[in-house]
Amino acid sequence: MPGFTWYGYNRNVTHVRANKGSGGIGWLVKDSLLGNFSFEVIDKCYEGIMSLLIKHVNGFVTTLIGCYLPPENSVWGRNATGFFAHLITLLYQSINSDMVLLCGDFNSRISDKLDYIPEVDNVPFRKSIDQSNNKHGDLLIDFMKDTRTCTLNGRYDINSDDFTSISRRGKPVVDYIITPHECLRFCKSFKVIRCTDAVDKFNLQYLIHGRCKVPDHSILITNINMSYLQDGPNTSGNHNNEDQFTCTANNNSQFKRYCFDNVPDGFLKSPMWTKAILNIIEAQEILFQSQAFVDSAYDFFCSSLKAEMNKFLRYKQNGKQTMET
Repeated sequence: MPGFTWYGYNRNVTHVRANKGSGGIGWLVKDSLLGNFSFEVIDKCYEGIMSLLIKHVNGFVTTLIGCYLPPENSVWGRNATGFFAHLITLLYQSINSDMVLLCGDFNSRISDKLDYIPEVDNVPFRKSIDQSNNKHGDLLIDFMKDTRTCTLNGRYDINSDDFTSISRRGKPVVDYIITPHECLRFCKSFKVIRCTDAVDKFNLQYLIHGRCKVPDHSILITNINMSYLQDGPNTSGNHNNEDQFTCTANNNSQFKRYCFDNVPDGFLKSPMWTKAILNIIEAQEILFQSQAFVDSAYDFFCSSLKAEMNKFLRYKQNGKQTMET
C-alpha cells in the first residue's frame, strides 16, 4: 500500500479448507511517522502475536503487541493458555518501555466481569455493552488481573463505544486495546468505528465487490500522548474517575520509571534495607497488638525501598533516563 510500511507475521501452516491466504497478524505504519519514530519487530515466535518496539526522538519508548487468538471452536484456538502465557512473557520483557499496548482480536467475551482487583487496583469503572462471556474471556480476565492490565474498552466516553464485531451471527465485543494500569495516563481517548461507517465517510464503496466485502470487525482508535507532562484521560460518563489519573507538571516531576536490567550487586543489601525487613517481620509478629506500629513499619519499608531504588537503579523521569549520584 503506497505511503505505508507493513510489518507482518503470517501463519506458518495453512488450513486445508482455507479459501484465502494463510492468515496472520501485522502492523501497517504510515510512512510520515518514520521521521520521528523508529520501528523494530522484536518478537514473532508465537503464532497470532507480534511485538513492535517504537522509539520516539524524545526518548519515549512504546511496545505494541498485536494479538489474534482464534475462536474456541477453531483448531487454532485450543491453546489459549499458551497464548496468554506468551503475552505475560512479553510484558515482563517490556519493563523498560514507557508505554505498552496490546491490541487485536482476542475472540474473548468478558461481559461485565471485573478486569482488576477492587481491593488492590485503582482504575476507572468499565461499563460493558456486551453482557455475554466465554472461556477465552475468562482466561483474558485472569490474565489482566495477574498482569495488572485493563481494557480501554468501556472506560471512556460511552457514546464513542460500540460492539467490535457485527455480523449475522451477532454483535459481540471481542476486540480490545489493553494496557498496564500505569499507562492509562497516556491514553487520552478511545473510540470504536464500524467499518460500514468508515466506508461511507471516506467514499470507499468502489472497493466493495464480490471478492472484497466490508469487514465485520470494527476499527478501534485511541489517542496517545507520548509525554509525562500531561493530565489524565478524559473518561467522562464513568464512575469514580475524578483525580484517579490526574498528573500535572508539578507532581509529575516526581514520577520515575525504574529499570531493573543489570541490577547492581549492592541493591537491597544496605543496613537500612535490612532494618526495614526486620521491622516488617516484627510488625507481623505483633500485628494484633499495635496497628500503629504496623503502619510505621510499612511506611519505613516503603521509604527504604524507594531510597534503595534511587541509589542503585537507573530510572526514567519525564521521558529521560538518569541515575542519582
